[in-house]
Amino acid sequence: MTSRVMDRPRTRMHSEAMAHDKEKSMNDITSLPVAVGHMIGLGALGSCIGIGLMAGRYLEAAARQPEMVDTLQPKVFLLAGLLDGAFIISVALGIWFALANPFASA
Repeated sequence: MTSRVMDRPRTRMHSEAMAHDKEKSMNDITSLPVAVGHMIGLGALGSCIGIGLMAGRYLEAAARQPEMVDTLQPKVFLLAGLLDGAFIISVALGIWFALANPFASA
């Protein structure tokens, strides 16, 4: 039991409208601000979680073995810099995509 609407063949006008909508959505960049926001927001979230976990483990290690603080401290700062560097690169790419718009068709 099918409905008559489903059995009816598509008209030429309907298929042209669908092709036009598909072409419009492929060239439309209205979702670019959302993508940039996700790049910056998720980069910040990941960086903050990573630094928080690492700092917590560093403090636990320093409390258990205070003599290892001098050995662990440079490694913690190096890793914190790398985590922040990944976030800064994400912000730079997001701003580049938002302002320079490299995906716009010429």
